Amino acid sequence: MKSGEGIYQIVGNDFTMQFIVTSRVSKEENLWIWGINNPVDGVMAEKLVKEYRKNKSSRHYESVMDIIVRANEKIFGRNKKMCKAMEEIMEDRIVEREQKARVEARTKARAEDILVLLKECGNIPAKLRKLILGESDMAVLERWLKIAGKVDSIEEFQNAI
Repeated sequence: MKSGEGIYQIVGNDFTMQFIVTSRVSKEENLWIWGINNPVDGVMAEKLVKEYRKNKSSRHYESVMDIIVRANEKIFGRNKKMCKAMEEIMEDRIVEREQKARVEARTKARAEDILVLLKECGNIPAKLRKLILGESDMAVLERWLKIAGKVDSIEEFQNAI
């Protein structure tokens, strides 16, 4: 069954399979698919960037754009206007990764603070160490830190959490 220029579907009882013949895909209707297997010029790159901006929250667009940019590094890297557009596109992803890294660093530091306090009470069992280092909820870690600062033994800490 044909579902578009260069796009075909085979519908079965258990699943549907889609085949894409990239050399037959319409550039106008399926710019993203076309861009994967064909060289991209400056005009096409600008269209791809504009289209991406409209759909940048879609993981599909993000994945395909990554493939297209890697396959056409010269055109995306050479064109200063295009470089700026790519920086804008990537900015959201970079900020998101930085925020995630900061949160992870804070939770790890808080978990290590707990372990430092507990070390004063004796040897920390591996299971408890793993539990503390594996916790990612900052509110839980803050509560545990307060408890660790008040207890006199590992057992007391374990009973309190």
